[in-house]
Amino acid sequence: MSNVIRDCGKAMLIGLICGVLLGVVFFLIGLLTGGGSVASGAEASKSGLLVLCALGMFATAGLVLMSGKKPERFAGKNSWRKHFRVIGYKSVVFLFSVALLLLATAADFIARAVS
Repeated sequence: MSNVIRDCGKAMLIGLICGVLLGVVFFLIGLLTGGGSVASGAEASKSGLLVLCALGMFATAGLVLMSGKKPERFAGKNSWRKHFRVIGYKSVVFLFSVALLLLATAADFIARAVS
């Protein structure tokens, strides 16, 4: 049980770090295209993170639906187990999407507070 919690925490942490980096990139793009307005940067960050979250959730749904159709061939399974002992790549993609959703929610609160 502790391995599951550790793997989920590691996946969420990696997702949050990647999400913060992507959020900053989207914020800077929104800041440059919005005329230097912090509100437009926060809106761009929120929108970009929500799009990436939706794509991750869509990919997770596709992976889950296709799991019973044909046997899975994942070439990097041994190297995957070095980082995540229990959970698989479907769960990690889902947890990345959840982390992006949390960051998009935070960006929405920031955008509402600024505007």
